[in-house]
Amino acid sequence: MVAHICGFSIATACSYVGHAHYSFDDRGKDSVQRMRSAAVWILALAMRGGIISAASLLCLPVTIALAAGIIGGGIVSYLGNDLFAFRRKDMLPLAVRWKLGAIGLTTYVFFLRLFYQGAIDLMPQEAYYWTYAQHLDWGYLDHPPMVAWLIWLGTAVFSDSEFGVRIAAPLCWLATAFFMFRSTSETFGRTAAFLSLPLLAVLPFFFATGAVMTPDAPLTAAWAGALYFLQRALVAGCPKAWLGAGVLIGFGMLSKYTIALLGPAALVFMIVRPQSRRWFATRWPYLCAICATALFSPVVAWNAAHGWLSFEFQGSRRWLSDDVVFSAPTLLLFIAIVLGPVGLLLAATSTARLTRLLAARRLCRSETFLAVFTFVPLAVFIAFSQFHAVKLNWTGPIWLALLPLMARMIETALRSASMTKVATAAQVLAIGTVLVFSVLLHYLALGLPLVGYPKGLRAIPIAFEEFVSAAEEVKARVAATTDGRPLLVGMDKYNVASELGFYGRGRTRLDDITSRNLFGDSGLMFEHWRSAQALSGRVVIMVGLKEDSLSGQGLANWFEEIGPIEQRTIYKGGTEAGRFFYRIGYGYRTHDGGRV
Repeated sequence: MVAHICGFSIATACSYVGHAHYSFDDRGKDSVQRMRSAAVWILALAMRGGIISAASLLCLPVTIALAAGIIGGGIVSYLGNDLFAFRRKDMLPLAVRWKLGAIGLTTYVFFLRLFYQGAIDLMPQEAYYWTYAQHLDWGYLDHPPMVAWLIWLGTAVFSDSEFGVRIAAPLCWLATAFFMFRSTSETFGRTAAFLSLPLLAVLPFFFATGAVMTPDAPLTAAWAGALYFLQRALVAGCPKAWLGAGVLIGFGMLSKYTIALLGPAALVFMIVRPQSRRWFATRWPYLCAICATALFSPVVAWNAAHGWLSFEFQGSRRWLSDDVVFSAPTLLLFIAIVLGPVGLLLAATSTARLTRLLAARRLCRSETFLAVFTFVPLAVFIAFSQFHAVKLNWTGPIWLALLPLMARMIETALRSASMTKVATAAQVLAIGTVLVFSVLLHYLALGLPLVGYPKGLRAIPIAFEEFVSAAEEVKARVAATTDGRPLLVGMDKYNVASELGFYGRGRTRLDDITSRNLFGDSGLMFEHWRSAQALSGRVVIMVGLKEDSLSGQGLANWFEEIGPIEQRTIYKGGTEAGRFFYRIGYGYRTHDGGRV
């Protein structure tokens, strides 16, 4: 990392002198140009680091890995300086420059994520969904099965690696981008369609769905596709588009149940637009529902065979919980996070435009569609937040409906002198957001000079592989002094157990790993994968990231004998990256103080 950054810094200094005095000597140079050059250098550094990381994972010789990184960073540097830092304003029309910028920024972000995907440790959620894929089924307690199938397919091709787990995420993002481009093009034209792509690249939620593998990745792709076909049906009047909407909603229901909110949105649209009420008298909306239900039916069958576990967990347990929590302010904060500064600016201007048109009764069919399919699902989450806790990612996909109008607002700003500040602010915020993402990815994969790591492993995915290797050393030491295979137990809901499972592959069998469900606490799917009765008498190594997870007063009652809490420090590249705690129990018994 140090050699890579030092070499890049020297090359950057030479590059700037060469560009400023030779390559682009005829172009203006000022403080703004120097700030743009600095931004280009950071983007080039991040791309170079990503390529070096990817080449290293392929076990290429060091010289080839470095050469590939230098070439990739050099391409970003030259194009960035030519088209952005030292650009000539009279070289191309404004709209063309923005189109090229949109394509360039989108392409950069796509490949940046792709190169870093195999070099960053799995987040605990991703490791948990990888564990899903080791137990393929038609359903799970907390999610439908699509994420498990995609991870299984990716790891079947690219092995049980971080890249194999995540490869479906950028593919789902590409599908999302395709449908979004088509939807925006048919609504507002091709210029707005091109401008919608960098929004998909830089808004935090959509950046994340293309980088990490969670149920939100396939959900977002299906949501975008369903919106496109519903728009074709309800706005363009194409009957067969209802079938496409049904298929995509069905695939979405295999990913995450929240896509069902598109049903009430479609119903509201057909009610508020008199021209659309004719669809109630046709067979097409009902065929749409039948297609979606048919695709989703295996999940229904799985739930029926398992006591409606998933439907209860995601439905009645959430909506009918006795714990009343007013989380509307939290919901607003989460919306700000998933949209980011660019999304907030454009969502506010888009909403203001819709409000003005509605007040003047000039809202056209396309704009009504975008408004209804954004604010009807949002209203459901707002209502839920009045009494229950919400999660960060829930509202992410609903902003797909507003994205075409956001892109339209940028296009309008380019043509209107009164809105020039909006376009400039959107550009600055978008580039700033990409810079933050670039630096973050470089830090997670390679580190940064003079910047250490947080001391808690739970903060960011930095040293989970080192953590599991240290836990394996403890397990080997215990195995050498006891009979049988020790059992590793993660002392939280699923995070620790999932990381132990993924990074312990080839060394620890999955049936030697479970979660705190062993002691009567919630362990989500680990409760259904591991039978406590079959583990009676085993030696158990309890592993936690917090000391108090191992200090419960009743924990000793589950064992014939239990040892003290011990601590282990984790290092990454010679730098302390966190610590974990472990405790050894001998003679596990499936009761707590005599309670079966």
